[in-house]
Amino acid sequence: MGDGLVMQRATEIHDNILRASLMKYRGYEITTAGDAFQLAFHTVREAVEYCLDVQLQLLVANWPKELHGMLPSTRKQRAGHRLIFGGLRVRMGIHDAVEADGALILDVHAVTGKMIYTGASEVIANEIGDLGDGGQILVTKRVADWLIMYEDLVAIDFIVERVGEYSIPQIKAKLEVYQVLPEVLSGRKKMFSSTLKKRRATTHGSSLYSIASSNRSRLSSAGQVGGPLPLPEQRRRMSRPPPLAPQDRAPVQGGLSRFGRVQRSFLRIDHGSFYTRATSM
Repeated sequence: MGDGLVMQRATEIHDNILRASLMKYRGYEITTAGDAFQLAFHTVREAVEYCLDVQLQLLVANWPKELHGMLPSTRKQRAGHRLIFGGLRVRMGIHDAVEADGALILDVHAVTGKMIYTGASEVIANEIGDLGDGGQILVTKRVADWLIMYEDLVAIDFIVERVGEYSIPQIKAKLEVYQVLPEVLSGRKKMFSSTLKKRRATTHGSSLYSIASSNRSRLSSAGQVGGPLPLPEQRRRMSRPPPLAPQDRAPVQGGLSRFGRVQRSFLRIDHGSFYTRATSM
């Protein structure tokens, strides 16, 4: 199989894993740009669980055997006897959208009919998504604080630790950035760069970022997020993203209780070459 066909097949596997997991975590695919995915989730928990789960699925996916020898960044890698990298390495970034960031403006794309978002929260999520190495999940401080406080609510064991600060001149913001990893993949930490900087895009680069909008009160049921999507001309300012379209919403299972400070998250995911300034793949 030629390199082009190998990468085409690998990209299909990557896309299928990302999309197949969306319904389980009530995610909404906003858009793709090249290999980049922009997703929205109802809560920080769902955004984080999605990322952790997808990282684990990518590790054991049935990648074309030729892929593992194509690039240093696609080779299988172990920490001791544990496999920590295999196949495309995907970088992810998560940020929650709150009123303190400014209005998150919602509109409907005239061609695709998909919800699109603009505002500081979207900019932050996009920037965070560009900072990580392949196989790394980066989050902003509010997301990390939530994870530390409500660790028991996350279904997949994880570790979270501070990476550093990063400035975004265009919105005059300085962010504290943390990384989150599945506990079983803690061996990846040694492979990641300790410097926060934008990673150079590669021909195999893909990225995903997710926005979460905060609501510090408790929600008692998933059914509270219903309602029709606005028409394209009904542009409006929102402190949180809209409900998912009915076909994208997971079935309500009785009175699903929520944890405090429920959020929607923006998530950015990239797959690219890990070894060239640590873009993800």
